[in-house]
Amino acid sequence: MKKLITLFIFLLIPWLLPAPGIAVCCIERTEPINFYNKLAEAVYTVESSRNPLAYNPKEDAVGGFQIRQCKLDQYIKETGKFYTLEQMYDIKTAKSIFMHFAVKYTYTDIKGICRDWNGKSEKNIYYNKIQKTLL
Repeated sequence: MKKLITLFIFLLIPWLLPAPGIAVCCIERTEPINFYNKLAEAVYTVESSRNPLAYNPKEDAVGGFQIRQCKLDQYIKETGKFYTLEQMYDIKTAKSIFMHFAVKYTYTDIKGICRDWNGKSEKNIYYNKIQKTLL
């Protein structure tokens, strides 16, 4: 009988003890940072002061990203998609041209993207302007 009572007590212990509280962990969902979009915005700012109708007669560069015919010809050759220089005044189209060239580089190679987009500069003037705008 003593063994039966001891067994009964041991069986009741889990029922008598309170369960631990429920721990809830809440993770807030955030939008991912798209580096190339931030870089495109910086280029747009440096190239044209965010003016989609900008025109540089000295270089015959048009639109917010200051796209020249030689860059457009390279894009057409690489993608098979045909655009005219006049279509570069459309900011979405011009941005897609920029993104085509930017994504060839890793997001850590901002200098490479700047060099490809604007040409080589011994003092990295263009790169420094982009860096300041990104901050």
